[in-house]
Amino acid sequence: MDRVLDRLMDFLYKSQENMSEERYEIVKYGLEILLIKYLFFSAALIIGILMHSFWECLIFIIFLSTIRSKSGGYHANTRIQCFIQSMLTFVFALSILKLEALYKVILIPLSIFAFCSTIIIWIFAPVDTKNKPLSENEKKRFGTKSKVILCLETVIAIIAYFIGFDGISCSIMLVFITTSLLVLMGMKKNAK
Repeated sequence: MDRVLDRLMDFLYKSQENMSEERYEIVKYGLEILLIKYLFFSAALIIGILMHSFWECLIFIIFLSTIRSKSGGYHANTRIQCFIQSMLTFVFALSILKLEALYKVILIPLSIFAFCSTIIIWIFAPVDTKNKPLSENEKKRFGTKSKVILCLETVIAIIAYFIGFDGISCSIMLVFITTSLLVLMGMKKNAK
């Protein structure tokens, strides 16, 4: 990843002769974030395709990234650790969705866990990190946004369930469970 990033930056730096050191670092950081997001998204979709759950995976990714960006929580210490943990999360979530398709009774505990998770997100989000501390103003703003997103995603999950799209509803419930776990893990990591 660093080699690809360095080559891209060399190319950009040569084409922009007057690029300051500060601008260089800003552009490099932006490219790094873009490449990481592309890599994660592509790998997650490949997992979805391999598990014959492309649409469920896509829904999970979209809804998770939407609420996660405002609720914060646990972040891994390295990019590789983050990648591995994220991919394991996708595999686990898609495996539960496969089980739910076979055994509808799974909806009951899933709904209970999702309900408890929404309460956790509502009360504790957002959770900042050492690398990205939030001011009180940012905490209020992100908290309000996470609550709005939580409400919208809940409504979508309920509508999806009642019109017969259990997979979508379950994907969103798993998003809530995952997000609440990340919020709690982030709080625990911050407490250390």
